[in-house]
Amino acid sequence: MFSILITTICVQFLGLLWVSRLLVIRSKSLRQIEASLDDARQIKTDFLSNVSHELRTLMTGIKGYVDNMLDGIAGEITDKQARYLVRVKANADRLTAFINDLLDLSRIDRGRGDLLEISNAEFDVSEVIAELAAEYEVRAASR
Repeated sequence: MFSILITTICVQFLGLLWVSRLLVIRSKSLRQIEASLDDARQIKTDFLSNVSHELRTLMTGIKGYVDNMLDGIAGEITDKQARYLVRVKANADRLTAFINDLLDLSRIDRGRGDLLEISNAEFDVSEVIAELAAEYEVRAASR
């Protein structure tokens, strides 16, 4: 009877050691996975930031050339060309706003959300609809 009790205790002890060893192995695996996820998250954040900065730089150049053309620095333009350039400038401004949003997301990912300034802004819905209608009118006319 005593030997059965000792055997049972030893088996239970060995079982606990085995479970403890499995938990240590799982814990190490989870830490490795977490480290890999942190690395991937950092790579994504760096990529997002770099691409956003590069796109913003390119958009600044495009907007500058469009402004120069609208100001007549590159020569006279027709009314039709001016309308197209105004549309290009509006779309470039929208794309710049989108790029700035990406940069804001990058800052939030880096834990630098404190650098953001959030405010409410009123806008005229009819202006937005008119801009969209004009954009789709140009697209439809080109088809």
